[in-house]
Amino acid sequence: MPDALPHTVALLRTAQLPAPAIVLQALLVDLSALTEPLILVLDDYHFVTAEAIHHTVSYLLRHLPDPCRLVVLSRTDPPLPLVRLRAEQQVTEVRVAQLRFTAPEAEVLVATLQGAAPDPAYVAELFQQTEGWVIALQLAALVPRDDTKRGGVQHAKHQIAEYLGEEVFAQQPGELQKVLLALAIPERFCAGLCAALLAQSANLLYTEYMLEQMTRANLLITPLEGDGDWYRFHPLFRDLLLRRLRLTVDAAQVRVLQLRAALWLETARLYVEALRLYLAAGAEDAAGALVERLLQRELGRDISNAPPAYWLRQLPADLIERRPGLALIQARIDGFHMDGKANLASLERVDALLAAPVAAEQPLPWPTFRGDLAVLRGTAIQYWQGDWAAAIDVLWQGLHMGTVPALTATGLAFLGDLTAALAAAEQITLDTHLFSRGWYAIAPPQLIRASALIASLDPANFAQAELLITTLLAEAERTYNMRPVVCALAMYAQLRQAQGQPAAALAFLERAIRLAAPLGLIRTLLDCGPTLQPLLVGLAAQGVAPAYVQGLLSFYATAPLAQARPTIAPVALTVPKLLTRREAEILKLLAERWSDKEIAKRLVVTPNTVRKHTSTIYSKLGVNSRREAVAVARSLGLIRH
Repeated sequence: MPDALPHTVALLRTAQLPAPAIVLQALLVDLSALTEPLILVLDDYHFVTAEAIHHTVSYLLRHLPDPCRLVVLSRTDPPLPLVRLRAEQQVTEVRVAQLRFTAPEAEVLVATLQGAAPDPAYVAELFQQTEGWVIALQLAALVPRDDTKRGGVQHAKHQIAEYLGEEVFAQQPGELQKVLLALAIPERFCAGLCAALLAQSANLLYTEYMLEQMTRANLLITPLEGDGDWYRFHPLFRDLLLRRLRLTVDAAQVRVLQLRAALWLETARLYVEALRLYLAAGAEDAAGALVERLLQRELGRDISNAPPAYWLRQLPADLIERRPGLALIQARIDGFHMDGKANLASLERVDALLAAPVAAEQPLPWPTFRGDLAVLRGTAIQYWQGDWAAAIDVLWQGLHMGTVPALTATGLAFLGDLTAALAAAEQITLDTHLFSRGWYAIAPPQLIRASALIASLDPANFAQAELLITTLLAEAERTYNMRPVVCALAMYAQLRQAQGQPAAALAFLERAIRLAAPLGLIRTLLDCGPTLQPLLVGLAAQGVAPAYVQGLLSFYATAPLAQARPTIAPVALTVPKLLTRREAEILKLLAERWSDKEIAKRLVVTPNTVRKHTSTIYSKLGVNSRREAVAVARSLGLIRH
């Protein structure tokens, strides 16, 4: 429309421009006279900083004639009346998520720009690295087709980096550039981690302000869903920042930033990310110490956030060989996997490290280290050399030397003779604290105690054993932790056998076998002791998992577990009555979903008394909530369904 907007054009051609308000009014008059739709585009609006221009555009928006549309292209939210426009449904917003291409769209774009169908593998890699960012895809697609066969993705990344450096990074103020470079060190970041990196730990308001500025500036920063106030950079932008960081500061300063981030992440219990940064900084001993602390504590719970072998695989092999704590953990893992040769070699490595002159000048990895070593060494002697008496001697020597204080019962239980464990404990009441060092036991401590109760052959102890097994089984099934599930089912089988219910015993063991066989669990069942052997023979006769069951039986035939054990009279345990009459009354009302106040009124006691009884019930049942208490009580027959 060559004759469109006549009044506005005439004003703009005058020698001296009139006031902006006059030009704006002329523009609105001309726009109202249009007979066809018009789209007015304002590109790169994020560069506009003058308040007068923002006021002018806002006025234009309020009076824009119907046939006209205004399109504002900006990397940041413009200071325009967006809230009012949203409320009046007068604005359509297209943001990063909507602009991001899908994989098929990316393939079409590359094919269109290159004039032929591209290599699917090349497009897939390109899409993964660009995450559908259109400009990056376009720059990559402009790479000559022959180059895409010779590191085209890397060439495209170079082109994209130049664009990001000129169009994004260089446009930011110096202070923000420094923040961006520091935040490229971790894979993700939050205000607290940002404060640690900038040495501003006491000034969270400053780092929160900087993060807000980066988000508003749309600096290729993405909030992480489900992670609260965590963010990450687009991978290509982070690559650029890391390269800029190493070009602008020396290696020592980069290492300082890496160690600051690693220490903060470790304190926040984000161990995987902390470990990567320790290793990136070359702080191998800090990484090794982290893994030692983590596994020594995690294995004590018998449930790890990740398999122990995973953590060791993250470390250099020579680091494991020169740190006694890591070597001992490796020995524990080797034993768990029934690798006798590796188990003995790892223990020899521990002995050699402790005998080295430098070891005398260094503290032990953890206070009970020598006791742990004694237990594992005794275990190795029993399993791989078949010398039960020598294994017991190792543990008792450790006890007399003061290296295995109060842990002998646990150690003997791990060696496979729970009756001997009771005798070694000298009839001490089997409270959970005696078995709190579950690090040594393949089975969780609750099952060690349950096995001891079953081994006493006292029917009065069977109810307490069943309670322990039921509680652990419920928790293991809730968390989908298969090894404790298998342990608990096998222990149920032993309990039913001791109660004279062979059919029920076989049924429980069959369930355990069905779960264990696909997972290849061996030690999990063997460490339940030789009492499973006759039940396994029964399952073999029924044809249950024949190859797996025969493999277990063959181990019984050759391993020290099948050898004779010292004959020790069963120890009678004193187990208190599970629930008092008052506790049983309160438990029944809890199952009926009565509140504390309602129960107190019903039983004519105070609500505080009800809470104390409830706490005692939780302790006896080994639970932490009403729901769990009711579930366990029903499974034990303490209340009716």
